[in-house]
Amino acid sequence: MRRDGQPTFASAAKVLGNHAERVRRLEFRKPGDPAAVGAAIYLGTPAQTIPSSADEFGSNTAIEHNFTIYDMDSMVDLGTHPERITATRAGIYIATASAVWDIHTDTTFRYAAIFSTGAVIGGSADLRANISGHVINQPLASLVVLQPGEYVWLGVIQGAGSDRDIGAAHLALERLGRAPAL
Repeated sequence: MRRDGQPTFASAAKVLGNHAERVRRLEFRKPGDPAAVGAAIYLGTPAQTIPSSADEFGSNTAIEHNFTIYDMDSMVDLGTHPERITATRAGIYIATASAVWDIHTDTTFRYAAIFSTGAVIGGSADLRANISGHVINQPLASLVVLQPGEYVWLGVIQGAGSDRDIGAAHLALERLGRAPAL
């Protein structure tokens, strides 16, 4: 960090790992930037049932959220697309999500990932075996470059051989700054 609180290339490169060249071109949001926008949505009661898949490379099921936590720029339309948050401005965004699976006794796989119609700079997915008798939480984060109209969603897959429930989930999208040239 610089003395004025702005991130340096070195501090950003630590976070972004091998995407250093793209970080060099990143223009960070400055205080007072009117383009600071974001939204967050949540899946609560009732749970969403997820069908079983033969393997973790099957078709993902998009989580359909039922509650808007906040929406600073009309990025959410739960009536038409309850599974997504849509960018209204071009930029680089951080997307965060989590999927919480209800308790089951099987030990087969659970997969969760943040998907995007835009460019993914630092993707995030979580594949793990279910732990019998425990709630499984899969937290995720991704950096994405989005243009207006492009969107992110949380997708999940499970392989228990029968339906399983996601008891809770969230998806959030925050604009960090202008989009770098890719």
